[in-house]
Amino acid sequence: MDVPPQAPCTCSCTGTALRHRVARVSVDPKRMVADGYDAIFDRYERWEEEQGDGARGARIDAVLPLVPSRRSALDLGCGTGTKATAYLAREFDAVTAVDISARSIEVARQRMPGVDFLAGDMTRVEFPAEAFDLVTAFYSVLHLPAGEQPGLVARVASWLV
Repeated sequence: MDVPPQAPCTCSCTGTALRHRVARVSVDPKRMVADGYDAIFDRYERWEEEQGDGARGARIDAVLPLVPSRRSALDLGCGTGTKATAYLAREFDAVTAVDISARSIEVARQRMPGVDFLAGDMTRVEFPAEAFDLVTAFYSVLHLPAGEQPGLVARVASWLV
């Protein structure tokens, strides 16, 4: 979705008139997230590397003793697969990873051919019941509209063994 550059507003609209102008601009929040990460995936990855983020691995390590087996894992909001997905791939027999950014998934597939990467909306992907021993979603659910989060949590619960 290409949005044309906007010229600075020269009118003096305020209040109701301004709200009506803004209301005419509809932006799909998921499309905005997908387009944003398509555009910045490489910069985001470099920034994360600079932060030295070992938090995902530490959190996965903390829950692994509770996981019934290491057969299959799902990572929602996987980005380019270099963080949680890569960690899961070392720990589990099979890993599926989902991200709304098609460009991030394209890069992830090149880097980690053994993982099943899916480009799509995490609230719309379908998996059978009890398909995964572990599901992770680091820093991704917050990108969803608040009204869609409870439904996703219920679906994730059904996918867990």
